[in-house]
Amino acid sequence: MYHKTLITTLLSTLPLWAAAAPSLQQQIDLATAPVKTAAALQVELNNPSSPLAALGDDLPAFSTSVTFDAQGVTALDSALLQQDLSATEIYHILQLFGWQSTISQYQQATINTDTDRLLLTGSLLPACQAGSTVEVVIERNGNSGVDFSYHQNGVACSGDIDVTSPTTLTYHISHSNIAGLRFTGAGFLNPFNGTIDSVTVSDDGQTLALEDSYQQSGIGKFQFLLKSDENTLVMISPDPEVINRGVE
Repeated sequence: MYHKTLITTLLSTLPLWAAAAPSLQQQIDLATAPVKTAAALQVELNNPSSPLAALGDDLPAFSTSVTFDAQGVTALDSALLQQDLSATEIYHILQLFGWQSTISQYQQATINTDTDRLLLTGSLLPACQAGSTVEVVIERNGNSGVDFSYHQNGVACSGDIDVTSPTTLTYHISHSNIAGLRFTGAGFLNPFNGTIDSVTVSDDGQTLALEDSYQQSGIGKFQFLLKSDENTLVMISPDPEVINRGVE
């Protein structure tokens, strides 16, 4: 399995929710975590069926990175978890420490199954296919917000696209109840990771194309930028992803 370009920090310290009062579920996760001490970690390392075995040669470095206080784990190497593991494998490792509620932070994890996708995105919808236009439906909802959905050939998909060769990725607004809605571009959360080379918008603003020369493995995280005739504000979408897999 290839090594993806990492955009995470090397060491993950206390989970993001630790700065605030943890939810009831997070308290339950921590209370029931089987590994809360260095001694318990050593026992787990000696278990051949442990989820930690998925780390392979990275296991010694990962185990060294794990630190504890009186409540349990305080830090671990999140970059090692994301190099070769699926989201499900990472989730099972995090469960050992009561950190499973942080799984959504591991966006560089490999997605092999619907369960992997559900853990990272909360959606069981399959990825859209490269090489075929993704039809985008954009509608106002009753909460003054906007809902986005994606389809290809009448079949719903997540909006994300897995890429395995050079291609142009095309999104087209097929329906909207917002007057004059049009693409104006795309904004990237990681514009320098080499996943997407350029973005173009059609003259009528109904089609947006992403050029992917497939030179770099990784995930391009972006949001559509749109405007309408209903006001002068710029609208942004939830972030689709372009995932370059297997670049040598």
